Amino acid sequence: MRVSKRLLTFLVLAFVTATSLAALSGDNTSVKGYGDTVFGMTLEQVLAAESSRSIMAITPATVYAKSFARAEIASVRISAFHFRVVYLFDETSDKLVQVNVTSLEQKNVGINGMAYTSLEKLLTEKYGPPTYSGKNKTSWKLTHITVDLQHVLIPGVMTQVVVAYRPVSASSNSAKDL
Repeated sequence: MRVSKRLLTFLVLAFVTATSLAALSGDNTSVKGYGDTVFGMTLEQVLAAESSRSIMAITPATVYAKSFARAEIASVRISAFHFRVVYLFDETSDKLVQVNVTSLEQKNVGINGMAYTSLEKLLTEKYGPPTYSGKNKTSWKLTHITVDLQHVLIPGVMTQVVVAYRPVSASSNSAKDL
């Protein structure tokens, strides 16, 4: 069975979003997000905040678990690697709830292994030691934001590195009934 690259990318991003994004409650309007964004911003506010970068609205918006990808930066170079930045907005409030930074490389496991290691080092320099580190996943839970770094690998099919930024309240809300 041949699966398209676009479908696989969608499935990986949907999986990462579903596993890291919970229904948000509470006020996230003062929590700094990715770049110059603040969680709780509208699409127009995000476009204005990131106007110095090549940000574009996505039309029509791509649907993920309880959110919509409504804006993106098609290519950002971090270290020696290229990534796409996707801004996710809550399906109900239409406010920014998560930002995913995903590798453009989807076939070469070696390149993405190096990208993962490089990002893990850079994020550790920026945020300090991770609160969780396991095989292909590292997380930093800070005062107001959670940063998850993952190397998604489906052998023989695809590989992708994803960094997900979201307010800590999203993690707290997803665990409230445990």
